[in-house]
Amino acid sequence: MKDEALATTLNPEVRAALAASDESLRALAADLERIGFVGIGAPALAPALHAELLEEALAQRAAAWENLATADFDQQLMRAELGPLGAAFLKTIGAPFLSALMGEALEVSRESTCYTYYDAAESRLGVHLDRKDSCACTLILYLEASHPPGAAPSRGLSLEVFAPGRAPGEAPVHVIPTQSNGLAIGRGSEVPHGRPNLAAGERVIALTACFHRAEAGAGARAKAAEEALLSEGLEAWGQGDLATAHARFQALAARAPMTAALAGGFGRVFWSAGDFEGARQSFKAAADLEGDDPSHWSNIGLALRDMQARDQAFASFRAALTLNPQFAPALNEWANTLQDQGEPAAALKLYERSLAEDASRAVVHHNLGVCWGRLGHDQIAAECYLTALRLDPGYAHALEELGDLYGRYGDLAQAQGYLARAGTPRAVEIRTRHAQKTQRL
Repeated sequence: MKDEALATTLNPEVRAALAASDESLRALAADLERIGFVGIGAPALAPALHAELLEEALAQRAAAWENLATADFDQQLMRAELGPLGAAFLKTIGAPFLSALMGEALEVSRESTCYTYYDAAESRLGVHLDRKDSCACTLILYLEASHPPGAAPSRGLSLEVFAPGRAPGEAPVHVIPTQSNGLAIGRGSEVPHGRPNLAAGERVIALTACFHRAEAGAGARAKAAEEALLSEGLEAWGQGDLATAHARFQALAARAPMTAALAGGFGRVFWSAGDFEGARQSFKAAADLEGDDPSHWSNIGLALRDMQARDQAFASFRAALTLNPQFAPALNEWANTLQDQGEPAAALKLYERSLAEDASRAVVHHNLGVCWGRLGHDQIAAECYLTALRLDPGYAHALEELGDLYGRYGDLAQAQGYLARAGTPRAVEIRTRHAQKTQRL
């Protein structure tokens, strides 16, 4: 990267997020070219941005998973998926900044990004190289780095960088101190690096990301044909034709780069087919590509709920509501999760919040009715079902619930009318059950 080009290639939003001066950025580019791995001391980012990212990382810690040492790689740490703020930071700040610094167009490698937690004694990351296909550039943003008062930082509070082709036991050629709101940047697939054991009481929380080289010419594809395939796939999914929907999405994936809309389409197909892990991965890919859209995070929560990962589902619903506190679908799905867990009173408040934001969705009125019914308020429940039917006269679930409600109160004629309109297997089961009960009486 030429010194004089660095400052002029960064747009005002990126410049505002970086606390470093033009002079220090030019020196950084020169050091990166010479050493291969460099650090930016605190504060690397504007303090407000750093604080927001740390808050999200702390919230995501509840859904983290453990990475332990294997026969091939020595490590002990926790990882968690990024939330919307972390994903947006990498796309809008990280990618432009690193592209300017490296002198080539870079894009986030979604499969190699996460929040990383070194928060137990002897947490560590062995000396390694990042994946060559996904890590043309590695970025590590230190959101928190701490050690006990009065104690000197151990080697674990540093990133050690080694010469390419190092021999076992060889000393590092460069050491980057780990500081809260500091950065480490490097050619992670070419330059070995690692973190020694942390001492008791030390902790590091980081946003870790890899960036790959952008493909040329992606924007020159035939957009009309791509949009037609996407539209046909979504229409087929809406009609329950999962095979056709999947075929259309596969055809689109074969001819165009993955987009948030396409990843979301795959997620819908997987979810409808009962492949909830496949759905989660697809919805997460959509969020990585379009991190500021709350619908992707709400869909991730939906898949996690069906995987019985309640805490992780709640974290995803919170992520959606961080982006848009009025996002009604996330409020509804969070409430559904609480209701499924036997917490109708807590669910009730979220359903009412969802309807306060968008009262036009029959499904939420139905869900609220089920909630009131479980709390023993059948009259209010019936009013909710009737509201759902005013919005969607053919809404089968509301017809089923009204039929069941009238059947329980002995009005079989009204029950029969609603159940016949529903025309579903469950409606038949409800009608048969109430008929048998009447015969026994």
